Amino acid sequence: MLKFFSKNKKGVSETNQAYENVGKESPAIRKLVKPIHAKAILTDGRLYDTQTATYVCEYGNLSLFVTKNGRWFGAKSKSKLAGYSADKNGDRTAEYRVMYYGLECIDKIFVMQHLWYYNHKLYKKYFGEVEEG
Repeated sequence: MLKFFSKNKKGVSETNQAYENVGKESPAIRKLVKPIHAKAILTDGRLYDTQTATYVCEYGNLSLFVTKNGRWFGAKSKSKLAGYSADKNGDRTAEYRVMYYGLECIDKIFVMQHLWYYNHKLYKKYFGEVEEG
């Protein structure tokens, strides 16, 4: 688009419409995550299910879970954007699908060390206060 300058005006007399919203905040987009759960019988002969277990945190490429019996396991996950939606108020939501796969048993000592170094609140939640030496 050509821009014309006038001797009497300072600046550009025409502007490109694509730049109208530059610098203005866009409305927030909510994130909705819908998991696709996995279950498997692992090496210890027990059934592990991401739907019935409690999600704890991420560790590298693993999502860590704990069962109601206190057993720990990890699941690989991959996330994919499924689409966007808007409600009648114009609020926008991005919908993601998270698929869990590749379940594996995780040693409790390993989880304790990870949570101790990276998240003290989660450590206290699952393993209690640390005794002084």
